[in-house]
Parts: sequence; structure tokens; C-alpha cells
Amino acid sequence: AECYAKRYPKVIPKYCQDGDPAKCDLEELKKHNERHKKNVWGCVSEMGDTATGSADENVTVEDQTAENIWNGLSTEQQKELASDSLCYIRNYPPDMLFQVSSMNPPCLGSDPKLCNPVRLYQYHLSDGMRLDFEWGCIAGVDVVNEADLTAMLKYPHNEVLDAECYAGRFADVFEKYCSKRGRLGCDIEGIITYYLDVGKSAGLAGQYLEDSESQDERRDVWGCALFDQNKEEKEAECYAKRYPKVIPKYCQDGDPAKCDLEELKKHNERHKKNVWGCVSEMGDTATGSADENVTVEDQTAENIWNGLSTEQQKELASDSLCYIRNYPPDMLFQVSSMNPPCLGSDPKLCNPVRLYQYHLSDGMRLDFEWGCIAGVDVVNEADLTAMLKYPHNEVLDAECYAGRFADVFEKYCSKRGRLGCDIEGIITYYLDVGKSAGLAGQYLEDSESQDERRDVWGCALFDQNKEEKEAECYAKR
Repeated sequence: AECYAKRYPKVIPKYCQDGDPAKCDLEELKKHNERHKKNVWGCVSEMGDTATGSADENVTVEDQTAENIWNGLSTEQQKELASDSLCYIRNYPPDMLFQVSSMNPPCLGSDPKLCNPVRLYQYHLSDGMRLDFEWGCIAGVDVVNEADLTAMLKYPHNEVLDAECYAGRFADVFEKYCSKRGRLGCDIEGIITYYLDVGKSAGLAGQYLEDSESQDERRDVWGCALFDQNKEEKEAECYAKRYPKVIPKYCQDGDPAKCDLEELKKHNERHKKNVWGCVSEMGDTATGSADENVTVEDQTAENIWNGLSTEQQKELASDSLCYIRNYPPDMLFQVSSMNPPCLGSDPKLCNPVRLYQYHLSDGMRLDFEWGCIAGVDVVNEADLTAMLKYPHNEVLDAECYAGRFADVFEKYCSKRGRLGCDIEGIITYYLDVGKSAGLAGQYLEDSESQDERRDVWGCALFDQNKEEKEAECYAKR
């Protein structure tokens, strides 16, 4: 009952004497739990819930990875969880947080900056409460440093990037945890387990400590192994790849890995809108010019594409065709939170904007090369025409798909007025719900028309009735 009250603190004033969760009315709390069946009773959460529950209902999350749980929280919940986590590791440093449950430990090392707020709360629910540890901050007493809070809020996303980057350094780890998962991305928890059980101990055993080996070859080094001594050079290389017009001027032999660091820094200072380093926080979606970086207020793929000039669209489409020739859609697993670059294994279902977004957020960390090599790669004119049309057609297909199902239309279109449908939302629905519905055989009865099958993208317009279907879609729109 005490654990239940701590998990759902809004019950404490009503059912617990002196506001003490250890002095609650057991029968009343049991009744409360019966009324709110989604709530978790007792001291061990089987759901891995990661934020203090409300008194009315408990949030359920289908995929209980730390990454998905974090992404499912509101900004306010993330901030509260991060603040409470900072207070928790101040009271109970990482070295104290030994792990008895089967999940990964809350911290990847003794440094508090390597602690994941989701797993910290999971740890507290499964282990900390049994040790009478107290969760969170005391109002008016504990003060959270703003810089530490910012770092903690960024950590879950950075952990995913570091895990993906770690796997990308070792073929066997990548093969086991990433390459077979398609658009689902890497098994982040699996990579962390590997690092803790195998990689970290390999370093301790001296297996990867030879002076001849680079940091990237050492399995005991987490993430991308970008240490201070070479971090700036790596960031400069990423900058040059993002803004290739600087390469002839500032990089030896046209190699972005051999650039003049100081000159690139000066260039970045002159062009303040440009993005420095290996991680773009702006979601920039086209190769930057040497003069300025294009910023777009609304970062949907549709709006970004429409904001490009005809020449930029053509360049981006050409580079995208070369990219998916070198890295077919099945290779482009996704770790970032945006929609995948391709809606299927067919290259004709790839959006050039999201392909470049994918490259910036994920591909660069795997040393993928963007675009076409002048004089070597030849782009087929028909494929280029199709790629140039795709972003517009994707919008029409998404809108048409939503128009076939009243619940989808109601959720993603009907409340937006002149703004039109939420295209990214419809795509997410199709990938997460519609596509799997078809795989599960839920919509495969022979008696159903193509339009009634949620696993069929777009308008399901087949040759025999295409014009009639288009007229129907037009009338619905």
C-alpha cells in the first residue's frame, strides 16, 4: 500500500494520515486500485512505468524500452522526471545503485552524466523502494542546476545515438543488434547489455588496450569514441560534409577528413545559421550552401520540400537516388524519432527530404556517404522525374488513405481546417497500425475491396477502376 501511494501521490492527502504514505488506509487504497484497473499495485511494477502516476489512471506504454517510454512523455513530464532523477543520484550516487532486477542498470558508469532518467525510475520501483530509498526532489529544499537539467533532458536521445554509433564500429555487434531490424532501428537495450557484459570487460582485461589500436577499435569505449584530442577534427569533417562547397577551399586533396580546422571554425562564425559538428539540431534537409544555411520554421517533409528552389529539389532528388543505390531502403534502419525515409523496400517509396534527414541523424554516424560522385554516378532521367514527383504524390496518397477510413480522417484531417491533413501523422498511423493490420491478416478477407484494407497505402487505385476511384477521392476531398 505504501508503494502504491508513492507511485500515485495524489491519493496521499485523501487516504494517508499526516500525508505519510506509510500510514495509509489499506482498504481504501485497495478500493481505489479496483476502480482504476490500469494502476499497478504493490512494490514491483511489471509495466516499467516511468513517471509518477495520476490518481485517475496509469499511463500504459506498449513498447517498454527506455527510449519509447521517454518519447511517450510530455515535455512537462520529461522535465519533472529529469529533475527528480538529478536529486535521486545526488542522494544515491551511481556506485550505490547496484542492480538486482533483470533490466539494464540506470547508469552506464560512475559518472552521473551517464544515467538514464527512465531507467533510474525503473530502478527505484524495482530495487530502490525495497531499500527505502526516497524518490525525487523535496520542494523548496532541493535546487536543480539548470545546466545539469538540460544535460539530463538530452541524455535519452544521446544514449540512442551513442548505442547506434557503438554498434556501427563493430561488424558483429551491428549484425546482431541492428542489421535485421529494418526501419525499427537498433536494439538499443541489447547494445547496452553487450557493452556492459562484453565490451567494458574486454577493456578491463587489456584485450583492446594496445597502443597501436585507435580508440574506435576499443570495445571498452562507449559511443563514437570521439575524445577531446580528435573530437574537433571529427566535428570539422562532419561540417565539411554538410557544406561541401567549403571542401575545395579548406580541405587538402578535396578530403573532408583533412580540413583546416581553424579556417572551418572561422567560416562557421561568419555563417551563424550553419550547424557545426556531427549532430544537426535544426533538422536541415538539404546540403548547405557555402554562404548560408536554409532554415525552415515548419520542419515537415512537405513544407521543407516546398521551400526549396527547383534547382535544389533536383539536386536533392539526384543525391537521394545515388544514396538509395548505395544503401537500399532495407539498410536504412531508423533510430531517430521522425518517420523513416522510405515507406517500404521499394526505392520508389522514398522521400528525398526524409532521406537527407535520415543521413544527418543516423547515416553520418555509420560513415555512409551522401549523394552522387561527379562523373561517376549517372542518374536515370525517368527515376529522377519520379523522385521529383514523390513528395507531392506522398501528400495526395496520405490524404487519400485517410479519406478511406472515417476514424483516421477524423483524427488527422477534420480538425485542421485549411491547414489540411497531418501528413506525417497519417504516415505514422499507416506504418504502426495499418501496415501491421495487413500483416496480421486482419483485412485480408476476399470479400473486402482494396479500399477496405488498411494495409494498402494511398487510394488503392488499380488500372481497372483508376479514374472512377480518383473521381470518388476528389468528391470526398
